[in-house]
Amino acid sequence: MCSRTRQVYDLGCSLGAATLSVRRNIRHEHCRIIAVDNSPAMIERCRRHIDAYKAPTPVEVVEGDIRDITIENASMVVLNFTLQFLEPAERQALLDKIYLGLNPGGALVLSEKFSFEDAKVGRAVIQHAPRF
Repeated sequence: MCSRTRQVYDLGCSLGAATLSVRRNIRHEHCRIIAVDNSPAMIERCRRHIDAYKAPTPVEVVEGDIRDITIENASMVVLNFTLQFLEPAERQALLDKIYLGLNPGGALVLSEKFSFEDAKVGRAVIQHAPRF
């Protein structure tokens, strides 16, 4: 998941669930996680969760705007229900920045919710979505 001397970003980390999940599965010494959220309350609780579950992989918890974070040397970037909080015009710029900061073979883990104005379209998408 994380190559040596690489970074993992959890953008919009909230309480740190994705950060902790990634941290439990990193097997390399020279990797660190950067967890970012703009909510002071979420950052405080994320830090408490990180401190409660010790692991050798360091986590830097950053209070800030994900649009202002420099993405570099990234093995993985997690965007877990985060893009919805950005204006549609800002989303592509963030995705472009992530792409440029990913190492070859790096991964973007993206989950997002969406809705359709036309309920028929929404049902059709759900009915035809691949099942894993």
